Amino acid sequence: MNGPYEGTLYWRDKERIKTAGYEHSVFTSGDTIIKCFKNYSFRMDHKDGYSYQMQFADEAAPAGGESAQVITVPYSYYKTGVFLYDADSGRYLIEEYDKPYVDGNTGGQVGVTNVVILKTACKLISGDTYGHLTVDLTTGGEGYFACGGKIIPIKWSKTDRDSQFVYKTLDGKAVTFGKGPTYVNIIPLEKEITIGK
Repeated sequence: MNGPYEGTLYWRDKERIKTAGYEHSVFTSGDTIIKCFKNYSFRMDHKDGYSYQMQFADEAAPAGGESAQVITVPYSYYKTGVFLYDADSGRYLIEEYDKPYVDGNTGGQVGVTNVVILKTACKLISGDTYGHLTVDLTTGGEGYFACGGKIIPIKWSKTDRDSQFVYKTLDGKAVTFGKGPTYVNIIPLEKEITIGK
């Protein structure tokens, strides 16, 4: 977002600067974002004719899905995400770096209803010495959707950088998401997830 600066849209946590590094110390809140939108005259409503591409249901474990009690998602040579299905909560509990992924506000392990994995071209930016990547988010491709302890392969698409992601089953039907938080993973084409039953 062009325009807002530190102190208006976001702030830095001094403790996180010490423990996680400067680049991982930026925070904001929903209230701060809404206030910033109003101050910068951003539109808060969809344009006429907008069609929302996602659908949700209370129970959304994909029909015909393979059992997926543990999903291991390799992002790079040094980072892997692990999603452990907890039947009591109906959520996937997240681990990274061999530890629970913890919510800084609650101290509890982060859990999500839906896990989406998108495979796409991820390449190092030529001449960049910091390891920055360019990630193709408009060509579309293959991926996976997990909910309720089940996983299915999907196709995803996005017509341009300003359009919505569209998620379809392999037979062309819209994916139905469970009501609740969703974690979208983007991984390089050459990486393969591991599914534990």
